[in-house]
Amino acid sequence: MYYNFLERRLFKKSDDIILISEDFKSFVVPYVEKNNIYVIENWAPIDEIPVKEKNNEWSVKNNLDKTKNIVYSGTLGMKHNPKLLFDLAYKLRESKDVKIIVISEGLGANWLKSKKELHKLYNLILMDYQPFEQMPNVLATADILVGILEEDAGTFSVPSKVLTYLCSGKPILLSVPEKNLSARIVKNTNAGIIVNPNNNKGFIDDAIKLLNDDELRNNLGKNARKYAEDTFNIKLIADKFCEIINKYRM
Repeated sequence: MYYNFLERRLFKKSDDIILISEDFKSFVVPYVEKNNIYVIENWAPIDEIPVKEKNNEWSVKNNLDKTKNIVYSGTLGMKHNPKLLFDLAYKLRESKDVKIIVISEGLGANWLKSKKELHKLYNLILMDYQPFEQMPNVLATADILVGILEEDAGTFSVPSKVLTYLCSGKPILLSVPEKNLSARIVKNTNAGIIVNPNNNKGFIDDAIKLLNDDELRNNLGKNARKYAEDTFNIKLIADKFCEIINKYRM
């Protein structure tokens, strides 16, 4: 309640409020004038994430250039469900040419490490966070990129990793609530597949479906990159901020 009070006071004292999602409006409107609320959605630095070849220095170094790779990169905490990644790796443990790659640190990564050792899941590759300059190569190594978000975090969380994924030109498999902004973007642009967070079987089935359909993966990936190119124009985004700020120039 204390932090809710601080947030409401901040809203009331603000001349303008910029939100990253329309979903947040219902929580702000009761405390402010509606005409000083703006929405500018988050973006990814597309110029720093060019589309690269799968056969690159990072994939070759890690012996991942000739396998089919399902990649999860980013935070793996309490609002995520690492069991999905374990279940997927366990299901595909006999598929020698498929790797589940998780690039993360902390609670979720540690839990996966214990499960990997217990079940001898050699297809589950766990890595610490990689240098940002390697991110284009990491994403290019993927055949499928994965995002996870639990049901109770559906409205308030907008995973930035999904925006980065869109830049890579790879298909996205999301286990997130349909009401989440990232789910709506991926669905509306036909850049991937959305699965309910409580549907582990559906998540695994859709991962296998993508693995077995090269044309589908290619089409979804092209749609993802096109959305990023059309939307993540930093000049146009900066102009939106300047338009709001310039109201106060004398």
